[in-house]
Amino acid sequence: LGGRVKTRLYPERWLMLFLYSLNMCTCTILSSLLPSSQIPAMKLYGVAAYPLVTLMSVVVFLSLPATIISGVLFKRFGIKGTCSLGLVLSAVSAWVMVFAAKSRMWELQIAATLLAGIGGPLLANACTGLSAAWFGEDERNISTAIGSTVAGAVAGAVFNDYAVTAEGELVEEFFICAALVTLSTAAYLMIYIETPPTPPTRDATGETGMSASAAVGEMFKDKNFLILLFLFTLDGYGWGLILVTSILSNIGYGQHEADVIMSIARYGSPSPPILF
Repeated sequence: LGGRVKTRLYPERWLMLFLYSLNMCTCTILSSLLPSSQIPAMKLYGVAAYPLVTLMSVVVFLSLPATIISGVLFKRFGIKGTCSLGLVLSAVSAWVMVFAAKSRMWELQIAATLLAGIGGPLLANACTGLSAAWFGEDERNISTAIGSTVAGAVAGAVFNDYAVTAEGELVEEFFICAALVTLSTAAYLMIYIETPPTPPTRDATGETGMSASAAVGEMFKDKNFLILLFLFTLDGYGWGLILVTSILSNIGYGQHEADVIMSIARYGSPSPPILF
């Protein structure tokens, strides 16, 4: 009995999930700024559709190396350290976007977008670790679904409904987004706790006994992982949302119609994790 691990579920777990989900919402909005306002952004920066679509395509591909980096960082710095780095990168990129829009500097917008593309996955890949650290076995599916998918998908869908369609409103939209990202980041840095005083269950350590580099190597040898990688990272969903505005604008529709389609797609995406 002396070596038995004490376990307990702390009510603060819901606050931790809220803080994480809040930041998933603000970071999703940050990543949605260009896709949701492609036409006014093209006018503001004086660029054609191709450079803008190419930039967003590069960000899609950045999710893979950023995810691998996050796995390495989680092992060394834990959930809070890794998420904090991702949030700080996102906050910096948000303010750089404001300056880029105000000064109409497309090159600066490229740098800010790529920075956000690296910072976002550092946060997005932490939810399973949060659930294992704070939640009981029967709660982990729902907490992971809320934090990793539902919060961001709903925020993106709602934002698309209100995304600006006029060039002159972009700076204000970028500023509001930067302020929200900064405030949610500050709340996370000040309040979030890595782990509770005692684990929720005896299996909550989350240790595999394998180094981060070895774990990455093992994943790429697993055909099931490669299939999932294709389905969730390189599938048509991301490409469709990137290209939808350009396609619709070529057949006489505008940014608002593109935002409606993106909202429908994002509203549908929370359904599978909720059901399972």
